[in-house]
Amino acid sequence: MATEAIVEVAPTENGTVFGVTLVASASTSLLAANAERERFEVSCDVADIFLFYGAGPAQLNKGIRVKSGGAPYMEESWKGAVYVISTGAATVYGTEQNLAVGDPAYQSELPTGASTFVPSGPSNNYYQTAVVTTGWKTGIKWPPNA
Repeated sequence: MATEAIVEVAPTENGTVFGVTLVASASTSLLAANAERERFEVSCDVADIFLFYGAGPAQLNKGIRVKSGGAPYMEESWKGAVYVISTGAATVYGTEQNLAVGDPAYQSELPTGASTFVPSGPSNNYYQTAVVTTGWKTGIKWPPNA
């Protein structure tokens, strides 16, 4: 029997802007684990930084390097904690965006008529429009169980 499926692309929302001041060679927690995170973006001003994914601490010259004054680094799949360390005193700036799934005020909202939906039409039964025919070999009928 056919079923009704409602598919929607979840937009990102709740963008959080952050800024963290770092001391040279000291690991700092940048982002806590977040299962709803869609992406985050990080840039730095005057010193290179290294990002470490997972339970820290971050280490110099290991992990993902983000150059000072360079292009921002963007991650689109990591949901765990992120630690950061810098080669000198620096400020790290970034944004973290979360997925918006459903409307908080109407989490259980269904389209009108969804609870009474009854599929109908030729797609419900393969044999509804099938016609018994003779195959290329004499005596073979199609569909096979007709």
